[in-house]
Amino acid sequence: MREKSRILGELFWENKWKCFLFAGLDLLCFWTVWLIDDKKAEALVMLILLFTAVLLTGFFVGLYGRYWRKKEYLESLLEEGEIWEKHLDAKMLSYHEIYLLQELGKKLRDSQSREKQLETEKKDQSEYIETWVHEMKTPVALCTLILDNRKEEMSREVYQRMRHVNGKLQEYAEQILYYSRLHCEHKDYIFQRISLQECIENVVEDYGYFLEEKQIKVDLKLGDIEVHIDRKGLEFMLAQILSNSITYLPASVLEKEIVFEAEEKEKEIILSVRDNGIGVKPSDLPFVFEKGFSGDNQEVNKKTTGMGLYLVREMAESLMLTCEARSEYGEGFQVDIRFPVVRER
Repeated sequence: MREKSRILGELFWENKWKCFLFAGLDLLCFWTVWLIDDKKAEALVMLILLFTAVLLTGFFVGLYGRYWRKKEYLESLLEEGEIWEKHLDAKMLSYHEIYLLQELGKKLRDSQSREKQLETEKKDQSEYIETWVHEMKTPVALCTLILDNRKEEMSREVYQRMRHVNGKLQEYAEQILYYSRLHCEHKDYIFQRISLQECIENVVEDYGYFLEEKQIKVDLKLGDIEVHIDRKGLEFMLAQILSNSITYLPASVLEKEIVFEAEEKEKEIILSVRDNGIGVKPSDLPFVFEKGFSGDNQEVNKKTTGMGLYLVREMAESLMLTCEARSEYGEGFQVDIRFPVVRER
């Protein structure tokens, strides 16, 4: 009933000038009849009003029926698609409406063609990036092997520099691989119950050289807490957070430390990763997860891309997690990852 009232109201406003014209003609008729014979005016006025009411009713009934026929016809065109290839019914639509639909169809066709082309280019680019990353892994692995086997033939300084460069190559290759995968339509996540202790130990082991180089102590306060998540995605997030902490821990801090701590609540599990580095200024804190943001710390921002924490947030959203950043400038930085508690039945 509401739908009918709404449609009739819209039809009235679309044709309000025609209704006003009817009203004006009625007033003219009333005035003319009254001038001719004021005694018979009352009876003739009622007859004119009745005639007008019947005429308006028929007019709006016709408009209402035409509205529904046109609506069903247009819906059928949309379901079939490719309006530009259809022979439009001139009995159902006005010439102006046919012209507009044909122009709209042409623009829609061009838009669909561009969209398909962009999808193809995006797919090709993503495939190329994945191929490039996998091809890069071979020389990087070879470089790691050579460094391990020829360590004694290099000076300590050269060896440390090469290990640092090799580690960064691996990290950046992983970043670009996950960046290309984040916005893919199909994601190969495998959600399973995993141990936070085991997962974080794997990440810490991968960054062992950087931690040793900067003499950073890692403290794990995780207990036997498990989460239901994709292992690779979580390890990638933790690697980016760990790398960020290592980067922003200055040499001036005597006892450098990164702490992984987990807390299980009724509806969520909170994993906190905090360091005792320089922290983040209050003005910078709201933007730490923004793409390319590296703050105004001149000591380290020239060495960073500003992509690490951005990818952490993007991956968290993709895995249906939430992450937050907290910091007291000069006292350290902390990232909290919140996991929903999944109960086994």
